[in-house]
Amino acid sequence: MALSLAERSAVDSSVVFIGPSGSGKETVSNLAAILLGKHSLNTGQSTRCVADRAHEERIIEDIGENKVRFRRGGADRVRRWLSAGDDGIHFGLDESSGASADIFFGREKMTERIHPKFRRQKRLVNLEPAAAMIATDPSIRPLFNDLWRHTVFMLGGGPIVAKRSDQFIPEVHKIVVFSADDALSAGYRLWRGVAACDSFADELEYIRWRNALHVKNKLEVVPSGALRIVMNPYRLFYTAGIEEVAREVLAYMAATDVV
Repeated sequence: MALSLAERSAVDSSVVFIGPSGSGKETVSNLAAILLGKHSLNTGQSTRCVADRAHEERIIEDIGENKVRFRRGGADRVRRWLSAGDDGIHFGLDESSGASADIFFGREKMTERIHPKFRRQKRLVNLEPAAAMIATDPSIRPLFNDLWRHTVFMLGGGPIVAKRSDQFIPEVHKIVVFSADDALSAGYRLWRGVAACDSFADELEYIRWRNALHVKNKLEVVPSGALRIVMNPYRLFYTAGIEEVAREVLAYMAATDVV
């Protein structure tokens, strides 16, 4: 089906950020969104939101080694949440929204609750094993794709932090691939307060596990022609470095538009 003029405009003003955990994607995407006059979309918020609800309603169970599985009827429940529109899992904006779109479950804003820092402070369960399982379930993934595509058009485009954007918004060809050393990423996540673990060693092990899981599930697919950005301490820890990367992204978007 052909895109409407509004949808085409959203596609033209969008850029996808991909890369491993702790490589600065979200930080740069939020600054790029501000510079573009848009809001960024972090698709991972929706998978973590579903994971939080799944834990709360006890529709999944831990089977050890950072793995979980659905209890009977659990997948059906998740599919209903993702098919319920504004009564279920959805992205939105309100008067307190920042550079990034917020994630909601019905009328309840979930953005803070699913944040790693909040969960560590409240000693809540780590959402990543459940989020990874749910996001790669073949009966659920298409519903996430529909949600993300709808949200891109709802926001009018902008930066998108995502895995496999080709599955939900293949019309966007501006792709930025971030990379960073695992140890640097672990230190960065601890410094920002978004780490899943309390110690550097545990966080490093966690990052390596999570990145390996993404590769195993074929979520780290890099298209040809993407802009590759190697992050270093200056680009991760200093405002001037983050601004430098954001300007590089905007220059890439402008050059791609010319081509």
